[in-house]
Amino acid sequence: MKIISIVMLVCMVLLSNAVMAGANAKKPEDREFKQAKVKILKDVSVRLEIMNKYKSCVKSSNSRLDLSNCNQKRNRAEKALRIQAEKARAQQKKLEQEEIDRMKSQMGIKLPERKR
Repeated sequence: MKIISIVMLVCMVLLSNAVMAGANAKKPEDREFKQAKVKILKDVSVRLEIMNKYKSCVKSSNSRLDLSNCNQKRNRAEKALRIQAEKARAQQKKLEQEEIDRMKSQMGIKLPERKR
């Protein structure tokens, strides 16, 4: 009877470990979440860098002309960042559309001609 109890206890421990391992397995959503988080933190760091340079420029300015130059530098940096983000979004959209087209062609769905 003791042996059966010990065997049952060992089985329960092993099963609970297997269940816990399955619960902790990485899901695709977790990977996507981490990738998004890394990208957001990178973007925030870039924006903070721009603002810190702007702050430093403003602190060291001695005239309205200096302040105007600080604003122009910040505006150029932010515009470059926006353009970069727009290009990345356009590239992502293009890749997504190509993937959709590829899947449709694999499934035998006839694609209408697109005007370019």
